Amino acid sequence: MRYAVLFTAPSIAGAAAGVGGALLGGTVLGTDAGFFGAGLAAAGLAVLATLAVLGRAGCVPARRARAVRVGALLGLVLAGGLAVVTAITVVVPLLGFALVGAGVVLADVDAAAAERYGD
Repeated sequence: MRYAVLFTAPSIAGAAAGVGGALLGGTVLGTDAGFFGAGLAAAGLAVLATLAVLGRAGCVPARRARAVRVGALLGLVLAGGLAVVTAITVVVPLLGFALVGAGVVLADVDAAAAERYGD
């Protein structure tokens, strides 16, 4: 159940904030760079805020918090790259935010294995 929350919450928060930030950035700045930059910045802040809330709720152990944040941001960078390449559609960039959740879960599993085996 914990992995379902770790996958779903950052993915949904990142996607929602990414869409809102992209719309705001595209409207205010009026450029493609503003559209993508504001979307990525808003999504990154939302994902980090979501992970902070999950950490306070006990879903992310403190000793794994850094690894989970790095995994989430790496997933976000991949999702942003996917969004830039497939900007014509709406569905693929939103599905790309599943990479954020996958990055969180994989980083948590990797950090747990490193703790367990002393690596």
